[in-house]
Amino acid sequence: VSGSRYYFHLGRKYTADETRGLMREAWKQTAHGIVLKELSEHQLNLKRENAMKVASKLMSIRRQNVRQNGVLKELAQLLNQHGVNYAVVKGQVAGLNYPDPTLRLSGDIDIFCDGEDFKKAKEVVEQAWHVCYESFPVEHHHISFSYKNIAVEQHHTLIKLYSHRRNAYWAELCREPFTEVSIEGTKIPTLQPTLHVIYIFLHLY
Repeated sequence: VSGSRYYFHLGRKYTADETRGLMREAWKQTAHGIVLKELSEHQLNLKRENAMKVASKLMSIRRQNVRQNGVLKELAQLLNQHGVNYAVVKGQVAGLNYPDPTLRLSGDIDIFCDGEDFKKAKEVVEQAWHVCYESFPVEHHHISFSYKNIAVEQHHTLIKLYSHRRNAYWAELCREPFTEVSIEGTKIPTLQPTLHVIYIFLHLY
């Protein structure tokens, strides 16, 4: 793990403290699933109790991704049926760039739709799923709800820049036709690749 003092080698037993230390570092860098898979596949000489924990956590990460993909597919089908124009950003879409997307540490589902589509999406979801939306301060640019224990954030603005001219240009870019990716056979609209990368960078920054 980059920047970590933990290194695993073949041919020796690893203590519970060493294993926990590696996992803490992996968690900080959102590489938990990837590290767990390496530990599991390379059959490093972990003690039995540590090996069982690795297998259990790896299974938990995979199951969470399956649950989240399930909700994302339901949401996509619902919005598509009602003609809502939206894009899914970050999260499961970005996870498609992983060698194994099921190893991504999943969080919430982020969708973007502005103007009338934002209002329509909220009405459609409330009516179909009977969920309660939670509002946030205006600077958060989103509202959210939970469905099947998966959090969904609905954004009317992806990011706010410190310039009216740049904000207008960004909004114009976000109104360009979306592209599509496939998640478990379901077409999911998302931002064009370059714009998506820029957005993720700005979001992290």
